[in-house]
Amino acid sequence: MGDSSTTFLRCARVVFTLRFLASGVVSRYWPNTFRGGFGMALRETACVMKRETCDQCAIRRDCAYGYLFETPITDADAVMRLYTHAPHPFVIEGREVATPLVQPGDTGKIGMVLIGEGYRFLPVIFLALQRLGVKGLGRDAVPFEIIQIQDEQGRDLYNRHSETGRLEAMEPKYLPMEPGSSRIGRFTVQLATPLRLQTDGRVTRRPTFVDLVAALNRRVFLLRYFHEKNRDDAFAFCYIAVAESARVLEATLYWKDRSRVSTRQNREVPLGGVAGFMRCIGDIGFLEPLLRAGEYVHVGKNATFGLGEIRLHVED
Repeated sequence: MGDSSTTFLRCARVVFTLRFLASGVVSRYWPNTFRGGFGMALRETACVMKRETCDQCAIRRDCAYGYLFETPITDADAVMRLYTHAPHPFVIEGREVATPLVQPGDTGKIGMVLIGEGYRFLPVIFLALQRLGVKGLGRDAVPFEIIQIQDEQGRDLYNRHSETGRLEAMEPKYLPMEPGSSRIGRFTVQLATPLRLQTDGRVTRRPTFVDLVAALNRRVFLLRYFHEKNRDDAFAFCYIAVAESARVLEATLYWKDRSRVSTRQNREVPLGGVAGFMRCIGDIGFLEPLLRAGEYVHVGKNATFGLGEIRLHVED
């Protein structure tokens, strides 16, 4: 199902530790606030052409903002007959906190998954977040500083208190994307953050396991298509038939409301979705590579805001 040299998806997870420098209201779910500010700060940091749009920029493919937020597409991309835009190659991750209020000296963590070539732009991302720290987060524009950056293994890529103060290079994880060897077993898919899957243009409140796998299969296909230059069209639906043969043993799903204030649209944008879990029996050996990828790339609408995070638990 495609050349073996391209049967992967590169993902690099980094965790930024922030220390707030003043008191104020940020958000109970930081990725909502972080995402908008990050985009503006990255453009201000990375853009050297200073044009209104990226459409005709000669260095768009080599620019951190152009790659992460305005992924170049061409009319020659056959897949664009079905899809109107390329997926952003990053996801911002974070946990809901007890209170939106922070005090000077409070610390917190925000994660980011960089997909495809995204990891190469970590130095520019770091500079952009430093710029964002000066501007501040949330309603009260609370300033912050970055005191540490770690990779997924807990290795320091940057520590403000180190002797060098240098940002170390990082390497992505190569996630295998070929279906695995057949193995029937029980497994649970946890919806760790609200899942927003659309049916007939509306977010469904009762997604099925097949709905989830189909959406994730499509998302990974598009990420590989645009960010790994993989043109294996058969991959777009290769997991769905096996998902249809799986059986849901138990499911607890509930709606969780969430929203964010869009400064660009000057209105509150709904981000509610389904949380809970599905416990299934089926060919987890075949499905596991895709579901493991979902732990990194998330699934459904607004994935870059950290929504649609899944966690896979395979029973012995």
